[in-house]
Amino acid sequence: MTNSLPGILARIGLLLTCAAPAYSQTIWILDKAAGPGHDFTTFQAAVAAATTGDTILVRAGAYTETAVSTDQGISIVGLGGVSLSFNSLGSGGLTVHDLPEDTAFALRGMRLSHLFGPAVRTVDCRGLVVFDDLEGTLGGLGIPEGLGFSIENCQQAHLHGVFVRGGSRVTFTDSSGVVTYSALEGQISASLAIDNSDVLVDHCTISSEPHPFQFIGPVMTDGGRLTVTRSSIQSIMGALQTHPAITANNGTVIRVDPTASITAPTGPPIGGSFVQQNAELVSLAQTTSGGVTTLDLQGRSGAVFATVASFATAVTRLPWGDVWVNLDPQKQVVLDVGVLNQRQHLRTIPSAALPAGLVLVVQSAILDGHLSISNAVGLVTN
Repeated sequence: MTNSLPGILARIGLLLTCAAPAYSQTIWILDKAAGPGHDFTTFQAAVAAATTGDTILVRAGAYTETAVSTDQGISIVGLGGVSLSFNSLGSGGLTVHDLPEDTAFALRGMRLSHLFGPAVRTVDCRGLVVFDDLEGTLGGLGIPEGLGFSIENCQQAHLHGVFVRGGSRVTFTDSSGVVTYSALEGQISASLAIDNSDVLVDHCTISSEPHPFQFIGPVMTDGGRLTVTRSSIQSIMGALQTHPAITANNGTVIRVDPTASITAPTGPPIGGSFVQQNAELVSLAQTTSGGVTTLDLQGRSGAVFATVASFATAVTRLPWGDVWVNLDPQKQVVLDVGVLNQRQHLRTIPSAALPAGLVLVVQSAILDGHLSISNAVGLVTN
């Protein structure tokens, strides 16, 4: 088995061929300006027409909607210069709900805002949900408008490269998720809130912004588990008082890797009711640039590892970790095998040759005295 780039592409091509009946797709073109070859001019119309396996490519423009909702495993990919604003009172925004197992929803590459609530909600999803390369917009006076995420009862939600600021926040409730390469900046409320959920934070910066009414630090937990690695969580001195970087309730398990920094200007960095575990943690993250995806694996130095990619699947709960990739040999590709050097291994794979909007899930297994399974990451090609 070769690990050359053509070999990896050939194996991914084989994976696509094996899964073609389930993952055949229609490419829809969304263009507000109704340019040549367009299919729709509004998000609502495009999302209503798309079904599982389809991809919506969004041309540049400022789109305004009341509400958009789907229960289909589709990909929505901005092609540059795309902004989407919601102007409704109440819930509104983009809602992804009741996504079944073995399907994936992806939203990538645009600015989002909603003045009256979270711009994105996911509810009751068993499949994979990926939000990639998203940020909030600035209002006419330079005031950040809301890009928030509300994730409720979802089995695997991945946030990658998101920028949330100005009082908006990311909330996990009864869910499992991963937040990587993101910046969350809170004001009077926590920018990351975890309620009875299992969340891993990797390569992130989470902080408080100066505000005269600083009521809490940047992270708040209520039960569940928070894992922090290769990230910085920092509380600042407010006008009236300071707060811990993480405020915990109901015995939250907080796992901290030596590569993580959790700080507060005064007092303990973590406060409340929690169980802290300090250890070298296994984690996986990815970045995509110029048609090349870099996988960044961290674990114990000298450990043997293998990294696998597949289409989205249901989570399999195992004693040594949660497997988020499809274990069927017909539906997975071995991307890399080797030995971790200095706790880290980087591997680049080409992604430009893959179909736009394709969602793969990638995960590593590490033999480090016992078998450890990394978190999974969602890869959206463009």
